[in-house]
Amino acid sequence: MKPHVCIKIRVGNRKNPRSRYPTVSSEPKVSPTEIYLNACYFCCGIAPEIQSNHQPHHYSGRLRRPRKRLEMAVKKKTTIFLLGLVGLCFFGVNYFQIRQKRGKLLTTQNTEGLELFNLSSIKWPNLPRPNVSSPEEVAKLGALDMKTSVGQQRTLEILLEEFKKAMTRANLNGRWFLQAGALLGSIQHHDLIPWDDDADLHLHVRYRPAVQAALKQLTPKLHTYPLDKMDKLYFPPFKPNAIVTPTTVGSHKELHYPWGWPSIDIAYYHEVGPELCQDYLVPSRVFNISDVFPLTYRPLGKQWFPTPRRPISYLKSYYNTTKQTCISHWWSHAKEESIQPVIEDCRKLMEKYPFVSRCFIPGPEFLANSSSLCDEYLMAVKKKTTIFLLGLVGLCFFGVNYFQIRQKRGKLLTTQNTEGLELFNLSSIKWPNLPRPNVSSPEEVAKLGALDMKTSVGQQRTLEILLEEFKKAMTRANLNGRWFLQAGALLGSIQHHDLIPWDDDADLHFHVRYRPAVQAALKQLSPKFLTYPMNRLDKFYFPPFKPNEVVTPTTVGSHKELHYPWGWPSIDI
Repeated sequence: MKPHVCIKIRVGNRKNPRSRYPTVSSEPKVSPTEIYLNACYFCCGIAPEIQSNHQPHHYSGRLRRPRKRLEMAVKKKTTIFLLGLVGLCFFGVNYFQIRQKRGKLLTTQNTEGLELFNLSSIKWPNLPRPNVSSPEEVAKLGALDMKTSVGQQRTLEILLEEFKKAMTRANLNGRWFLQAGALLGSIQHHDLIPWDDDADLHLHVRYRPAVQAALKQLTPKLHTYPLDKMDKLYFPPFKPNAIVTPTTVGSHKELHYPWGWPSIDIAYYHEVGPELCQDYLVPSRVFNISDVFPLTYRPLGKQWFPTPRRPISYLKSYYNTTKQTCISHWWSHAKEESIQPVIEDCRKLMEKYPFVSRCFIPGPEFLANSSSLCDEYLMAVKKKTTIFLLGLVGLCFFGVNYFQIRQKRGKLLTTQNTEGLELFNLSSIKWPNLPRPNVSSPEEVAKLGALDMKTSVGQQRTLEILLEEFKKAMTRANLNGRWFLQAGALLGSIQHHDLIPWDDDADLHFHVRYRPAVQAALKQLSPKFLTYPMNRLDKFYFPPFKPNEVVTPTTVGSHKELHYPWGWPSIDI
C-alpha cells in the first residue's frame, strides 16, 4: 500500500514549470515509507506505527524530518520571493472529522469558539476505577495501577474545564497548552495516563499575573495556591468530618502542604534565545518554540485541549528515552512525596489499558480523505481481541492549528481576527508583485491565453472583496465552520496560497441544508451586493456596471454577463 503524502503540483512550461507563477512545494525528498512517516512526524511529531499485524503499539518518535515547505516565485532560477509557512501540510485550520463505526458524523461541541466534533457523543472504554476515597488509600496502589477513583477523575476533568473557561474569559486562548504527563496521556491514551494523578499545563511566564487574576475570580468555588515558580488549582479541601466516597467530587487537604489534591499544576516557561524556551521550574527542560506554536488541538478524555504542534519533539525535553517503555511517576501527588518509579514494557499493559495505535489509512479511504495522512486509533485489547475501537481520521492534523508564519529570522507578525481566531496577519508580509493584464472588460479577458493571468488589478480586488464580504455575512449568520473553499479556490490555496492565476472566479461549498440561511444572509447585503439563485448553486457579485459607465483595469465591480442575468467577477456558492 502506498503511503499518502502532501500534494506536489507543477505548473507553467515544462522546461521551467515555476517560471511564471508562485507555486507551493511540499514534497519531501525521501523514500516512500519515509515520506509517510515523516509527513506524520512533520505535521504532528508523531511516528505512526507500521506493522504487518496492525497490533497496537507504542510510538517511537525517532524520525528524520522532511524539508521545509516553501512558497517560491522563481525567475531565471533565482528565488525572488520566499515565504515559509510552518506546517503547511495542515492547510490552515482543519475542522476535525471523527468517525465511529461507518463514518457517521457526530454532534459538535464549542471549544474556545470553534465547533469541534463532540467527543462525549462517542463510546469510550468503561475502565474499572479503584474503590478509593482518600490519598492514603491511593498511596497503597501499585505503581502502574490506575490512580484515581470515579470522583477523583471527575475532579480533574472539572478543574481542566474550569481552567479552560477562565482562560477564554481572560483572552488567553492560544497561549496555554497541555504539557508533561497530560500531553503524553493525550498522545498515548487520548486521556490522562491511567497511573497518573494530576494534570499539567504550560504558559509563558509573562502571562502568570493574568492567569492568577483569572483564577482568583473562581473563588470560593475553586482555590489557587501560588508557589515560587508554578501555581496549583484545586477544590476547597474537604472538611475533616466530611463524608467522602469514591464518587465524591472535590479535593483532599494535603497532609504537609496548604493546597489540595486532586489538583492541576500550572507551570511556566521563559525564553533563553531567539528560538529556545526553558521551563521556569526545571531549567534543564529546554525546548524549541517552533515545536510548540502554532498550537493544535487533541482529545484528552471527552474534551479538546490545545497542545504543542510537535508534541514528541517537545516532550523530549521531559522524557529522553526512545524505548517502548511505560514509566510510573516518580512523585505521588496524593502524598506529595517522591516514590520509586517502575519501568514496564508498554505492550504488557495493553491488556489492562487502552493505548493509541497509528497505522496506514485503509486503501479505499485515500480517495475519501485525501487530506489525511494517518489514522490514529484508541484500542483496548484483551487476549488479542479488540474490544473497543475509536478512529480519528487524520489525527496527524490534531484539529485546529494556530498558524505561525515567519519572515526572515523567525520574527512573529501581527495578528488578524478570523472567525474569532487570532491568526497571524498575512497582509503584514511581503507577497509577490505579479504583473496583471491591462484588461477592463470580459471581451478583453477572453482574448488572453489559456494559462495567462485572467484578472486585472480591479477584477482581482473585486473577487477579494466578494470573499471578504461573504465571510463577514457567514459570521453574522453563525455559519462559521459550515462552509469552506472548494474546487479552484482550494487548489489555488494549496498550489499558490492565492487564487489560481489563470482562474477567474472563486468557489465555496456548503451542505445544502444551509442554503436558505446563506441566501437570507446574502440578501441583507443588497443593494451593495447581489445574489442570483440558480437551480443548484448561487452567484454572488457586485451590481453590474451601467452601459455608459467608464471602467478601467483598476475599477472594482462586476460586468453584466452577455447571455446571463448575473455579473462577473463573481463567486460560486
